Amino acid sequence: VDLKKFVQKLHLDQMDYGELTDKDVEKFYEFVGPDFAWPPTMKNCERRLIFDCVTDPEERQGEEYAKNVIAYRRFTEAGQFDPSKGTHVLIIDGKIVRYGPKLWGKEHEEMVSKNPELLYAPLIEEVVGRRSG
Repeated sequence: VDLKKFVQKLHLDQMDYGELTDKDVEKFYEFVGPDFAWPPTMKNCERRLIFDCVTDPEERQGEEYAKNVIAYRRFTEAGQFDPSKGTHVLIIDGKIVRYGPKLWGKEHEEMVSKNPELLYAPLIEEVVGRRSG
């Protein structure tokens, strides 16, 4: 595997990762495979999160969480969400499990405690901006 070409193909060297180690790049390569391409609308912060989930997983965020974030972005780009079923979507193992309302506090904590790597996200991304006045 030519890790330099892989890094260039995915523009890993252009994000704020600090120094990329061969070990981390190899681990990421093993996770995504040679034909992987970032979903076009995926932001750098999401790419960074996915890379970190795979190469340096924390208790809640590991490879399964990374897989769910990638799936969410691909479902969004393909227009595969059904807003008539709810405002949020539950993704587990890269698949849409169910739709529902926005969850707050205890409800969300209970769901995450049962499956720490699930993704429960809004169908429409909320953009927060600042008005100048």
